[in-house]
Formats: sequence, structure tokens, C-alpha cells
Amino acid sequence: MQKQMICLLAIFLLLQGIYGMSSAAVNENSSVAARNVTDFNPSMDYDPEEESGFFEMIAGVMEMNLSRNYTIIAEEKIILKYHYTKKGKKVWDTVFLDKKGNRIKPEQIKEYDEVLVFGTRTCNGAFAKQIQMLE
Repeated sequence: MQKQMICLLAIFLLLQGIYGMSSAAVNENSSVAARNVTDFNPSMDYDPEEESGFFEMIAGVMEMNLSRNYTIIAEEKIILKYHYTKKGKKVWDTVFLDKKGNRIKPEQIKEYDEVLVFGTRTCNGAFAKQIQMLE
């Protein structure tokens, strides 16, 4: 409830300060916003990637940390996607490719390798969908 009140206060200040709206107009818009905030159900099926932007970059690998499921490329931490099979085997959802476009093991990508990365940015970070070696 406290977060909802902070959100409403922020909306009030935004509407009043930036748009120069009167208090009556702000109150009317705030009540609409309050209904939307209170209707929020955190148990809804929410996929943060649906509200994301795609990105691609060409840069050198600064760090490849497969045990912690991330890489750092161009000073940006990029999360490597994976899942486990029923038998407990780790399977990478991020696709790793050599310069010809053939699949490779992620261990083959090393620091200082030049790569092309395709992925998505969300409120939870950057996620790699594909990493391809260029050298």
C-alpha cells in the first residue's frame, strides 16, 4: 500500500508540475491512476521481455562467466539464458555461433573475442538471445 501511495504522489506531482494542471484536474486523473494501481495483480502471468527493446552490438568480450550465467561485453552485463532438463542437465537457450554461423559450445568464446550479440533489454537487465564470434 505504501508503494501505491508513493506512486500516486509521483503522478500528482508530475501532472501538476510538468503539465501545469489544476488541482481539480490532477485529482480527477489521480483517481483514474489509483484505480489502475490498485487493480494491479502481482500474480498475473507477467513476462518482462514483452516490454523490452531489442538490441544488437558488436564488441569485445570482457568476461565470460558461464558458472554465473553472464558475460560482460562493452562494459555491459548480459545474462545468458538457460534451463535444466528433467535429468538436471544445463541447456543453454542463448545460441552460441562461430563466425560461419555454426553452433559452438559457449566455452569456445573467450575474453577479447570480437562478437555480435543479439538480445533484449528489460527492467531485469539485458538478455542474450544469440552470440556470434566475428574473428
